[in-house]
Amino acid sequence: MYKNILRVNGEYLAKAQAVPVNTSAPGNGGPIRAHNTQGALELAIVAATQVGFSSGKSLTVTVQDCDTQNGSYADVPVLFKKTFAGATTIKAGEVIGVLPLASDVRPFVKVKLTTDDTAPTGTVD
Repeated sequence: MYKNILRVNGEYLAKAQAVPVNTSAPGNGGPIRAHNTQGALELAIVAATQVGFSSGKSLTVTVQDCDTQNGSYADVPVLFKKTFAGATTIKAGEVIGVLPLASDVRPFVKVKLTTDDTAPTGTVD
């Protein structure tokens, strides 16, 4: 399925979420139940609208997990980070990056989006 993504209906850790401005923000999709997948899932970071980053700035997506849906979430050791060498524009629908979901995550996962860009534009899924 080259350049295709099989999406689970309605399960987004972030949906059309504005790229945070020089800070971190929790994914607006909230937590989902995702353990016992034996490492078979990947999280795709996709431009929902056109996204722009300044030269030398980065986007980081951190997965967090917890034993209960409303408990205290902690970062898992695997994260996605991309630093843009030049001013970058990513078209709507393009994949920014892919992050594998570890096989040993706790039952509930959510994401945290972070950027050091003071003027990013656009939204991501």
